[in-house]
Amino acid sequence: MNNRQAKQNSTDTKNSPFFLVGAERSGTTMLRLMLTHHPEIFFHHEFIYSVEKINELGEFPSIKDYIAYLETDRIFQAEKLKIVESDDYVEIVNSFLSQLHEKHAQKPVIGATVHGNFQFLPKIWPGSKFIHLIRDPRDVTFSYVQQGWAGHVWTAADVWQQTEEAWQSFSSSLAPEDFINVHYENLVMQPVEELKRICQFMGCEFSNKMLTYGKDTTYSSPDKSLIKQWKNKDQKKVKLIEYKLKDLMIKYGYSIDGLECSVSLSYGHYLKAISRINKILFATQRYGIYLKLLDFISRRVIKNHQFRIFVKQKIDKVDNLYIK
Repeated sequence: MNNRQAKQNSTDTKNSPFFLVGAERSGTTMLRLMLTHHPEIFFHHEFIYSVEKINELGEFPSIKDYIAYLETDRIFQAEKLKIVESDDYVEIVNSFLSQLHEKHAQKPVIGATVHGNFQFLPKIWPGSKFIHLIRDPRDVTFSYVQQGWAGHVWTAADVWQQTEEAWQSFSSSLAPEDFINVHYENLVMQPVEELKRICQFMGCEFSNKMLTYGKDTTYSSPDKSLIKQWKNKDQKKVKLIEYKLKDLMIKYGYSIDGLECSVSLSYGHYLKAISRINKILFATQRYGIYLKLLDFISRRVIKNHQFRIFVKQKIDKVDNLYIK
């Protein structure tokens, strides 16, 4: 790519960036590292703060409320971005991606990872394109529980389902040339072939540098042992996942092994209660009773913004210890 083409592409992709979407724990970090190690691609990590406060009707938050939210967002605060003086939400958010691009790597192709509310990204970047990463939900949901984001696979399955149902609805409105589906399992088993397919979608030539991310990050090269880990888990829980997610799993090409289970309404309520208890126990162990109490008070009792910032910073400090 010559300098003139690179300059033109840089202008184009600031207005039509690529977004990596899909459920969390689906391998998005691995793929994002592969992409950002490409000589022509800058791919930022979690960019959820660009759309998280847009409501379900697609309405932007007030600038005042949005700035208040950013003051307590761990990922945004870590980037130390400037909030431009504007009453235009789109202008403010668009400036974040430009700042990140200029700050980290001025490559011609731009992208970022967004796990939720991705259906609203075209409201900010009308020409955006999407890389949808799919992973077997049986592996994803066990990972959710391990992270403490859910207390049981029964409720963890809801998170994967909500994300993928949102994608199914959103992608139906996209032109075929505006998105690509990638299976995590294929990416791990045959990374070169899958990366070539992704690069073609992004208008780039494949580069072997995409597979060198293990040299300067804490992530190892594609590991085939991470596929079908669910086979070594509690198979009763596996059946619960399959029961809830059967239709989407089949749609995505994942086979259902063995006999199906059945879940009554009362048993479903029981599993939700178990999940809540386990999640509370996990959070108490990680943050301590005192900090969790302060968290509750700052959210539900003393609704003082500065107090909330203080407590959130304490929580974020703990969370940062568990980031790989």
